[in-house]
Parts: sequence; structure tokens; C-alpha cells
Amino acid sequence: MSMQKKHRVNISDFLNDRQAKEIGGKDLELHVYYKGQLEAFRSTALLLAKLSLDDTLEKL
Repeated sequence: MSMQKKHRVNISDFLNDRQAKEIGGKDLELHVYYKGQLEAFRSTALLLAKLSLDDTLEKL
């Protein structure tokens, strides 16, 4: 059994109602999913950049 809970998509997840209406039902779920994936990727990239910088500074 998965420990993760599925995020329920709410219109409040978006900047305004117009954006949610443009995206539509199932597309709205996909948009939220990929938005989450993008945030995870961005966080990982920032962490790797920091670790690389720390490693470089240690070698100086």
C-alpha cells in the first residue's frame, strides 16, 4: 500500500479561474502533476549546483 496521498486538484491551485477553465478537467490534473515534477527537478538541480560549488570551494 502506497504511503503517498493523491493530491486533489482544486481551482485554488492556480492563479485564477480563467487559467483553470482554459486547462479543463483531466488536463488540469496533468498540469498539476507536471508542475510538481518541475518543482522537484528544480529543487534537485539547485541542490546539485550547491554541492558542486561547495566541492569546488573546498578544493581551492
